[in-house]
Amino acid sequence: MEYRGFDICEYQGRVDWPKVKAAGYDFGIFRISKRNKTIDPQFENNYNGARSVGIKAGVYIYSYALSENDAIEEANRVCDIMAGRPLDMPVWLDLEWENQAALGADKITAIAGAFIRTVKARGMYDVGIYTNQHWHDNLIRWSKLPAVDWWAARVPKNDNGTTRLSPKGSYTVHQYSWKGVVPGIPAKEIDMDVCVKDYWKDEEKGPHWIHTEDGSWYYRIAPGVNAHGFMTINHHRYYFGKSGKMQTGWFQADNAWYYAQPSGGLEGAIYRTDEIGRQAIWYLD
Repeated sequence: MEYRGFDICEYQGRVDWPKVKAAGYDFGIFRISKRNKTIDPQFENNYNGARSVGIKAGVYIYSYALSENDAIEEANRVCDIMAGRPLDMPVWLDLEWENQAALGADKITAIAGAFIRTVKARGMYDVGIYTNQHWHDNLIRWSKLPAVDWWAARVPKNDNGTTRLSPKGSYTVHQYSWKGVVPGIPAKEIDMDVCVKDYWKDEEKGPHWIHTEDGSWYYRIAPGVNAHGFMTINHHRYYFGKSGKMQTGWFQADNAWYYAQPSGGLEGAIYRTDEIGRQAIWYLD
């Protein structure tokens, strides 16, 4: 099955989302952050407006990272802005800046890897890479990266908004034009996309555990949303931190200290301070 969509940022103006929905579009991918490290001025309108009418949402960040530390900063910025809010598609790392191209494939791959691992370590979202055919073939060493999807940018020379030039390689999203027209979006030229993967299938999967590469556990309660705070799952009590990571060992919550078993369970003896925080008591949960 193929889904119809587009990607936009502040330059496409304020969108009439009911009109876009009525035109039959399935998803939008929205720029989340600018080069000056501020949020895209239309991001909240785009994200909230799309989801309010049932259009699926993804986000992208145009990368200006020239080092792994830069990439980690970009990844944390995206996660901080999203703050655990639902996403129906991955966080897309947009790799196309000419200054990055000058670094060569090994460095670009290291930058991409740092971004991917940082987002995944925070346990929030899946990650994908947006880039054109040349970058895909020559500047990214995919075998050196964690498994991620490719959002392929391949547009014909005589771009008319509808003609497609198929990417060479395995992709899940194809940006096939930069000159599309979408009812409800003010700009005269829109980046047009099709998606061939049902990213939102997890909506039917229900709540489930997620185990990340660094050994952390998260509990996904809805697409793109992790459990937070105290939660009982299958008759066991757990605590999930701000990022959604399941806590083990000693941790502090609500001005009290607790001890979680290596499995994360809070059964058994738990250490807790009193209301003033001066005394220590043991009790059974």
